[in-house]
Amino acid sequence: MGKKIDRDQFSRKPAALPARFEKLQRWGTRFSHPLTETYLAWYLLPMALDSEKRIHVAFYRTAAGNLPVREWLKALDLEDRKVVGDDLRTVELGWPLGMPLCRSLSSHKGLWEVRSALPGNREARVLFCLAEGHMVLLHGFIKKTQKTPAADLKLAAKRMKETQR
Repeated sequence: MGKKIDRDQFSRKPAALPARFEKLQRWGTRFSHPLTETYLAWYLLPMALDSEKRIHVAFYRTAAGNLPVREWLKALDLEDRKVVGDDLRTVELGWPLGMPLCRSLSSHKGLWEVRSALPGNREARVLFCLAEGHMVLLHGFIKKTQKTPAADLKLAAKRMKETQR
């Protein structure tokens, strides 16, 4: 006989998460879906406990040696920077991830975005591509309209081509 399966394990509310996983708790209120808490407990928590990154972050460097995404991150408020940083770390630890945190941009093949919900109903986006086993952060911005601005997409696509040379 095999191990008896507890069929209620997927419908029960998971135990409270440790305090160090505040982001996971915040996500539980951010998305109103019946499986949100189960998803957090069964997928994200083990991922957060595993310190091994599946993909490493690298910042795009201009010809002049500047790191535009890093400079943009440093210019954000501390609270905003923490949210974006947590989301980038989640992608590092759990790659490949999908919505609602990360998605491929269908208009530009090879371009991805990390979607961060900032306090005050604001949205931040970090556009990136994959190159040599790294997640290269190409461009970061605060979204002001529902559609991603063409200028931001064009800039990220240009930087992506430079990284693939």
